[in-house]
Amino acid sequence: MFRRSIGRVCMVMLMLVFVSSVAALAEEVTITFFHCCGQDYRNALYSELSRAFEARYPGVKVEDIFPAAGGGGYSDNIKVAIAGGRPPDVMWLGNGLWNFADVLLPLNSLYENEPHIKEILPHIIKSHIWEGKLIGMPYGINTHAFYYNENMLAEAGIVMPNDWTWDEAISMAKKMTKDNNADGTMDQWGLALSELTQCYTFGDSFYTPDLRKTTINNPGTIAGVQMYADLVTDKYGVHPPSGIGGSNLLMYQGKVAMAPRGVFELADYEKNAEFDWNVQIYPELQVGGQTYRTSWFSSETWAVYAGTKNPDMALKFVSFLMERENMIKFSNLGGIVPTQPSVARASFLQATKPANIKAFTDMLDWWKSGYSHPAGVTLPGEHSQIMTGQIPASTGIQEIERKVNDLLDAFWSKR
Repeated sequence: MFRRSIGRVCMVMLMLVFVSSVAALAEEVTITFFHCCGQDYRNALYSELSRAFEARYPGVKVEDIFPAAGGGGYSDNIKVAIAGGRPPDVMWLGNGLWNFADVLLPLNSLYENEPHIKEILPHIIKSHIWEGKLIGMPYGINTHAFYYNENMLAEAGIVMPNDWTWDEAISMAKKMTKDNNADGTMDQWGLALSELTQCYTFGDSFYTPDLRKTTINNPGTIAGVQMYADLVTDKYGVHPPSGIGGSNLLMYQGKVAMAPRGVFELADYEKNAEFDWNVQIYPELQVGGQTYRTSWFSSETWAVYAGTKNPDMALKFVSFLMERENMIKFSNLGGIVPTQPSVARASFLQATKPANIKAFTDMLDWWKSGYSHPAGVTLPGEHSQIMTGQIPASTGIQEIERKVNDLLDAFWSKR
């Protein structure tokens, strides 16, 4: 009897030791979560989601880290953290994703096995693949659409068509470009461009699917780049000379009728535009019987550092962030088009202003990858020469393609 009691006591003690050990181990699991970029309303939601994850997995702590923009910026702070032995486990990454392509954990398993992630549009997933690895989970896209002043269109007797071509857009712009005070200088313009590099994706994505070559020397891209150059050098007489980068201010001042800008600027227009406004998809470009269309695209992703000490928990955290209820909260903050159609329908598309909010989601069908690449590709000097009218697009693009492919050849030869 005595021996049985001793045995029971020992068993109970062993179980207590085991439970205590498991609890101790659980308390040691910490996930560091880096996010960007000084936006308090986002930071509050990041923290809320971190606390919700901790509640779901007792004993796991999510350490929220908001790297200061000082130094060299968000990406540089991540590099410093990695070099200093305190890397993030999970991190927010925008276009800087490609700076970390070789140090990120593949997320293929999440896309293949998690239904709420599987619904992300396949062509968007493909544009985040590096050497067969899904290196970032694209949860949101910043697409651009054409914002337009409905009052200025109405004054010119113009009704925005359901769809349009660039020829139609330029024709409309000419009717709204005016010298209002008859001093010989235009003070109202039909349209103003913002980002110019998007024109290199009229024909297709900037790179071949394997990211080993660029193929921008094609009829669609040549025509699109030349059209942009003609617009900004005012060949058509519809574009303000100082419009690049300042198109929002000119719109607010009533000096520009139409300008392509990002989805993240919806809140600014709601706040600053003292006129009726709406949005429309980018016009289509017709060249040689073919139709081309592009926009400015950039993505926001969740990524996991390959050297994380808790890869399983880090992947669980990414999956948690992508859950429909959580992404609806994120979408409701504004600034992105959700990549999950169910989230877009439940949140983003419920907005009543602008009336044509669907234009931003429609642009996802035309998603193209830009020139961000682990090789550190930048557009050479010929880009500026084209955009200032010094050389034609056909000549400049041929040289840009040659230089970029030389850089890519050198990059790949070392891998």
